[in-house]
Amino acid sequence: MFGPAWSRIKEKQMVKIAEVVAEFSAEGFSNTGKQTRGRVLRDVHESVYSFQVDDEARGLATPSGDYATEEDARAALFQYWDKCEEALKASGMPSWKPKY
Repeated sequence: MFGPAWSRIKEKQMVKIAEVVAEFSAEGFSNTGKQTRGRVLRDVHESVYSFQVDDEARGLATPSGDYATEEDARAALFQYWDKCEEALKASGMPSWKPKY
C-alpha cells in the first residue's frame, strides 16, 4: 500500500509505541493513605502486553516482562500491588517511591 520506501522506514523505526488498554487505581495500602495508578499497555508493533505503575514500594522492583495477553498483564499488575502491600506491612511505614 505504501511501497518499498515505507517498508524501509518501518524497519528503521526506533520509537516504541504503546496503546493503553486498561487503567486502574489502587488505594488503602497499609501505613499510608496513598493512592496510585497503573495501566496495562499493548506494544503496537509486537502485540505484547506489559504494565506500568506510577509508584513503587521501596525495595520492590517493578517486573518488566512482556505478557502474551491483556489478562496476564492485568493479573501481574494486581499481583505486584499485592506484593507492595506486603512490603508496606513489613516495613511498618509508608515507603513509596514515585517512578516519574
